[in-house]
Amino acid sequence: MLINVLGSLKEVIKRSPETFEDEKVFNFAPCIFLEYNMERQYILDAIDAALCAGKDILSIYNDPASDFQIEKKADNSPLTIADKKAHATIAGYLQNTPYPLLSEEGKHLPYTERCAWTTLWIVDPLDGTKEFIKRNGEFTVNIALVRNSVPVMGIIYLPVKKELYFAEETLGAYKLSDVTARGGASLEELTAKAVRLPIKDSRDKFVIVASRSHLSPETEDYIEEMKRCHSDVELISSGSSIKICLVAEGKAGYGGGACHCTCRRDGSVSSRKRRTVAV
Repeated sequence: MLINVLGSLKEVIKRSPETFEDEKVFNFAPCIFLEYNMERQYILDAIDAALCAGKDILSIYNDPASDFQIEKKADNSPLTIADKKAHATIAGYLQNTPYPLLSEEGKHLPYTERCAWTTLWIVDPLDGTKEFIKRNGEFTVNIALVRNSVPVMGIIYLPVKKELYFAEETLGAYKLSDVTARGGASLEELTAKAVRLPIKDSRDKFVIVASRSHLSPETEDYIEEMKRCHSDVELISSGSSIKICLVAEGKAGYGGGACHCTCRRDGSVSSRKRRTVAV
């Protein structure tokens, strides 16, 4: 995007001054770069939100005397105080951006109003509440910025493992390990310390990544079908959007039946001998 912007500005500068009215060209460049810089600031806001929400979740998760205050939502899925606390933290950070928030745990405005949103944050403050209750560590914080129904920015944070996945359409996808706070680091400093995704590996297997708590009969049928089609099949069970993180790392090539917040920038699974599927 930056290259395209610079190219556009170069073409504008080549034009003669007579082609412009009221010196509008001189206002054009700052506006473009301001928008570009603001977009980069939003990913830092989202990273801070995810990390702080993760800290809030762990404060409850790691307290042996903690009461999760488990409730049941309309779809019979569990809701805990950690879900609510993480939502409040994320909403607090993202309210400084110009975009509305659609959160799994938030109060939703009428669809007649929401359908007019072209850009919005979509958030699952605690993805994998069942895994949280089981205390197996397989839960995540998910934040995505969606524009015209397409995710353009994504953050996934694994609080227990202290792993942060972040991606933006012009930046690419990265994984940062052993992180609990940004500490004022710039986006350039974060990407310098992170690993660019996908990560290549030499395994030659058909790998299926399946949900730990939501394994449907259709998924079981698919797994059995793949076992008949491939001689070497590896099955990995995992909770929450960790499955989609495997997609981002290049260990999975398809995320099915889920709406998790991540982006994958480069790499081609179809060019590899090994295949991985997330279901």
